[in-house]
Amino acid sequence: MSATVKLPKTIDISKMKTRLLTDSGDSMVQEVQDAQTFYFSGKNMGADSNFTIVAGWPIGIVQGPTAAERQAKAEEDARNARLWAIV
Repeated sequence: MSATVKLPKTIDISKMKTRLLTDSGDSMVQEVQDAQTFYFSGKNMGADSNFTIVAGWPIGIVQGPTAAERQAKAEEDARNARLWAIV
């Protein structure tokens, strides 16, 4: 299993942080490949294994959602919660 995270622009590598969390497997790799790319991998993972990656960088590199997008998502979540309550 592997995952790559690529930032929209290059940054100072010393500000890039990685973390890989798993409950099984071997040959785990978590690395900053260059000033824009994170790479994570593991071998021999079971079908029900957890493989959680964390890639950290300074605020402002990736644009967050606008207020309108956050509101739309909150409304969608509320609709979905009501549907689950009905079922």
